[in-house]
Amino acid sequence: MGAWRVTTGDGEGLPFGPGAVSTAELADDGTITAWGPSARRLLGYDAAQAIGLRANRLLADGVRVEGLVSRWCRDGDTGELALRHHEGHTVRVRARVNEMRDADGELRWMVTALPSAEAVRRDVGRSVLAGLADRTSIGLAVLDTDLRYVWINPALERMGGVPAGARYGRRIDDVLPRPASRNVMGVMKEVMRTGRPVNDFEYHGLTDASPDREVALSFSCFRLEDSANRVAGVGYAVIDVTPRFRARERLKLLDEASARIGSTLDAVRVAGGLVAVAVPRFAASAAVDLLDAVVTPTPSADDAPAPRALRTVADSPPPANGGGPLLLIPLRAGGRNLGQVRFLGRAGQPFEPDDITLAQELAQRVATCVDNASRFERERTAALALRRSLLPKDVPRQTAVDVARRYLPAAQSQVGGAWYDVIPLSGARTALVVGQVAGHGLAAAAGMGRLRTAVQTLARMDLPPGELLAHLDDIVVGLHEESNDTDTDPGGTCLYAVYDPVAQRVSLASAGHPPPAVALPDGTSRFLESRTGPALGLGAGLPFETAEFPLPEGGLLALYSAALPAADGGREGLRRALAAGEGSPDEVCGALTGGLPRVPGKDDAVVLVARARGVPEDRVAVWDVPLEPSAVARVRADVAGRMARWGLRDQSFPTELVASELVTNAIRYGRPPVRLRLIRETSLTCEVFDASDTTPHVRRAAADEEGGRGLFLVAQLTERWGTRYTAEGKTVWSEQPLSTPDDTADTPDAPNGPNAADPPGTPDADAPEAEGRDSDGRDGDGRRTGADGRPFTGVPPSRGDGTRGAA
Repeated sequence: MGAWRVTTGDGEGLPFGPGAVSTAELADDGTITAWGPSARRLLGYDAAQAIGLRANRLLADGVRVEGLVSRWCRDGDTGELALRHHEGHTVRVRARVNEMRDADGELRWMVTALPSAEAVRRDVGRSVLAGLADRTSIGLAVLDTDLRYVWINPALERMGGVPAGARYGRRIDDVLPRPASRNVMGVMKEVMRTGRPVNDFEYHGLTDASPDREVALSFSCFRLEDSANRVAGVGYAVIDVTPRFRARERLKLLDEASARIGSTLDAVRVAGGLVAVAVPRFAASAAVDLLDAVVTPTPSADDAPAPRALRTVADSPPPANGGGPLLLIPLRAGGRNLGQVRFLGRAGQPFEPDDITLAQELAQRVATCVDNASRFERERTAALALRRSLLPKDVPRQTAVDVARRYLPAAQSQVGGAWYDVIPLSGARTALVVGQVAGHGLAAAAGMGRLRTAVQTLARMDLPPGELLAHLDDIVVGLHEESNDTDTDPGGTCLYAVYDPVAQRVSLASAGHPPPAVALPDGTSRFLESRTGPALGLGAGLPFETAEFPLPEGGLLALYSAALPAADGGREGLRRALAAGEGSPDEVCGALTGGLPRVPGKDDAVVLVARARGVPEDRVAVWDVPLEPSAVARVRADVAGRMARWGLRDQSFPTELVASELVTNAIRYGRPPVRLRLIRETSLTCEVFDASDTTPHVRRAAADEEGGRGLFLVAQLTERWGTRYTAEGKTVWSEQPLSTPDDTADTPDAPNGPNAADPPGTPDADAPEAEGRDSDGRDGDGRRTGADGRPFTGVPPSRGDGTRGAA
């Protein structure tokens, strides 16, 4: 039987069990005494053919075994055999020989055989099962139908920290912490009910092996059945995926930190966002310390020496147990130090290498955001300083309106291009301007300054609002073409309004800007809706229309940028706040802005509130002048009388001269009607209207010329003069500073509205005699004379302050 002995030992070389295993019984002399059905399938011999044969007959390859089997085999021997099939071919099997005794005590040998290929597969399966049960890192367990432990492998003992003996007979929810164990039990019950396995179901929580730090376990569950296909329980495999889980959590924490700290340009909010994300998910506590120069940047150069003091701008409460290790990460970006981040670990849990990498990545992202915020704030500070230098410092002195204003920078962006202006105009009028330049930062501040300068220049030309915006639009288009910048919005919006306190009316035009709101003394309020033109710089070629509205004395007019209604509850909220406004315009401004230091959103806001102040009728004098040269003398007499009534005798002569020169030009070169108006406010305004559109010009007359000196004299005698045009004609005006009224005014002024003044030619009681002077103020010898008939030398009289004439 030497051919049978390949290996000897305890018989582990062949996995025995049901299935394709063939059995036969041999007597000690090698005679076959029993033959199983599976042996017939293996070698093709039925029982009748096999029983009684010697085993040598079945051996292939010419092997012959003589003598007793007991001489060659021992109980439990296994080996590889080559057997001859009934049809003649060779069948290789793995066999085992076991010793046994029959009822008479005779020695018998039980031979079991399995085809070699099947034996190899069974060997592999047995090895795999043994490896899974004893040598793998995968935890395995079998539970009965009540989900009580029946069997677990050593890996699961190590993973859960509970020995096998303590698990047997206990339910899974008695081992795993609640409520996470209920989710696992629910999955297992569903697997037993449906038979569908579940793979990679993750459990996150604490275990006895890791009581202080959360772990992640991946469950794969499958149903177990008995030989009758009845549900016998559930088996599951567990893999510790804590490293994968923590890596995923680190990435998730990085994403959340980037989203939270990357959405703001405020260094303090960036630091606070990091602390909120890191605690308690990454550390027991955290703090961010920044340099003073980072927290409060100045618009100085980047290489300027900065204070080195650290300031804690965000932190979390320290842990009750004192915490664990301390991790310090420097903050650096753009080649400069910004501060540091402090992470305090949990007690008994040192930072792992991956934790340190995560902390460095968090610090780098915070440093980048803090650096961006610092640079943004520095540029914002510079832009804010620039725009403050370009906006009006104080409201100019004028009497038409009481004005208050507010500028609210945007809370979520750089300094924008919202601006305002108050411009005194001729005839005691005042221009109120509000605009919005496209963009933010230094470019917007510079654009705002250029736009404001252009508006001031055009306003000095006394253009109607619509015509002024048309010229402003041309300027903006030209500036944009000059810059060759095709990627940005070239202009912005503008609202230009002019209040006339004499007529108590406001005229306005809009270039893409929201309409102003008005509150009248009777308690009503509304928006002055007009046809809004296109925004500046669009080059649409559309006209800007001028609209007029009444605004009686005491009424409130509010101009604002588009961002203000959003901060104050919309247009209706603004209208209601304006209607309820009582007191000074400054108080109304505060009510409209709600006391906000900044306006929410990305665009800054301005609000300009003006309370109308009409000019009393006794401070305005109007005369209709006939188109004849003789009217000039009567005009001078009327002006002298009016100046005496106003207590301005010292300024009577230059005013007479200015009025006579302007009226003379209107009579000679204009068209009727001709009208003279004097307005006494903070300055004395003299206006002459006629229906022509001829533009007067100042020129220097030659020594031998009789004329050409009129406007030159006007320019010398007044502070300023100019011409404004209307649809009906033009008005040439001049302004003189007022001296202190004297106490010799004859009588109180009578009501004197437009076209209700003293009739031309009516001599004033104290007016100098006008006889002997022609319409040009000359005596009979052709010499220019004053109101008192004395020759005029061309030098204006003294004002009493050492100066002569006008500035």
